[in-house]
Amino acid sequence: MERVKKDSVSIAWYKLADLIDRREREKALSVYRLLAHSFEDKAFSLQLEGDILWALDDKEALAKYRQSAFLYKKEKRLVDAICVCEHLVLLEPNSTELERVLLDLYVDIDWQEKCSERLLYLYEKFEKNRLTVDDIVKIVKSLFARACGEGDGRFEKKEWLKKLLLEQKYLLPKSILERIESIRPL
Repeated sequence: MERVKKDSVSIAWYKLADLIDRREREKALSVYRLLAHSFEDKAFSLQLEGDILWALDDKEALAKYRQSAFLYKKEKRLVDAICVCEHLVLLEPNSTELERVLLDLYVDIDWQEKCSERLLYLYEKFEKNRLTVDDIVKIVKSLFARACGEGDGRFEKKEWLKKLLLEQKYLLPKSILERIESIRPL
């Protein structure tokens, strides 16, 4: 009996891949929904649905990826949330909100190198006029608050983040630095 069940699942996965390859959206989603009942992991299920929709050029995939990242974060599966958010940032390169979420996730797991790389990338985006002054100010202000442990005690102080922001502040144009420091001295 167990062998029959495993064979059925394998055939269903093959059928799903074939339907996606043939661009048969509704049939593929029907097969996926049947398979999804065997998943206990809702975040993974949403991520997989996002993958299927993305393979079918359906923009609804972005919403599924966002839901998946939210659930991963809620379940404290931060590395999984980071993977989905990094994918989303590639798909939506103009989303400042996703950039902030990704930076927060890096801070949550103390991934200093990625946090530094992402900040440098955002400063480059600003220099190319792909981010506004307000975007940069919000991001840096939010990160500095995290570094200082603000937020109703939800966040612990992150000395490494404070040091990183202070080191990198000289990379910001003077006008932005003055605006940030008028709100909150760095």
